[in-house]
Amino acid sequence: MRRLLIAVAVLACVAVLAVIAVVTFAVTRGGNVPVPAALKPEGCTIKVGGDTISLALDRAQNASTIAAVGFQRGDGLRGVTVALATALQESKLENVPGGDRDSIGLFQQRPSQGWGTPEQLADPRYAATAFYKRLEKVDGWEKLPLHEAAQKVQRSADGSAYAPWEFEATTLATAYSGQAAGTVSCLVRHKSGGTDDLSTQLRGDLRGDVSTKAVSIRVGTATGSSVAPLLVAPIGSKDLPAYRRLAYWLVAHAQTYRIETVAYKDVRWSASDGSWTTVTPDNTGRIAVQFK
Repeated sequence: MRRLLIAVAVLACVAVLAVIAVVTFAVTRGGNVPVPAALKPEGCTIKVGGDTISLALDRAQNASTIAAVGFQRGDGLRGVTVALATALQESKLENVPGGDRDSIGLFQQRPSQGWGTPEQLADPRYAATAFYKRLEKVDGWEKLPLHEAAQKVQRSADGSAYAPWEFEATTLATAYSGQAAGTVSCLVRHKSGGTDDLSTQLRGDLRGDVSTKAVSIRVGTATGSSVAPLLVAPIGSKDLPAYRRLAYWLVAHAQTYRIETVAYKDVRWSASDGSWTTVTPDNTGRIAVQFK
């Protein structure tokens, strides 16, 4: 019996090592070996053309808020790129509670320098809005090198530190702009189901990030004891980028609000496998949001 148990244990170890080897090969070699969703780590993948960026769920969410606020303010791709590069340098897109001296949040803004209260600066939407407001006051910021535009807002010890983040920031800004399909994908394993309170909070936060003038939100019909789905649509533009911007925001915020699927037109994203798939076309003109 002892030998049998040892043999079983050895076989189990071999099986585990084989799985690890397959996953490692697929990740490091970029080969064609598919990795099952169950073996993939949670997180988001941002793809634009042949460029790929991996972000933790919270950082992808923060990036989406920075992008949404910039686009709704009219700062365009360049403004969003400057903001994202700044946040990448200052906090790596993590909403940190502290930093150098009294610095707080995504942009490490300081209450003592008039950026706002600690509570305000801990809110990604407020912090992003504060950054864009100061950027917009810089004469000719659109034509300045990225690091110079960022430095005129931040006034940090070393303004050149923002320059190395331009490529990554451009990739993120382009992805969240909705110019291409399937650029933002997140794998999320929900540990609990959604609630009506979370759905209500999501509606408020989505309108806050993209503005009430840019999005229409309706509550669908609940089935059984599940949270009622949401039906979301862009206002003022029915082109694909407008739908994608909203869809990517929802995907990036899926963990916080327990979103299970996001579907529009002929595509659907699923939290459980973190991918976009082609589905039967929906001609309602709405983005359907289902909760866990």
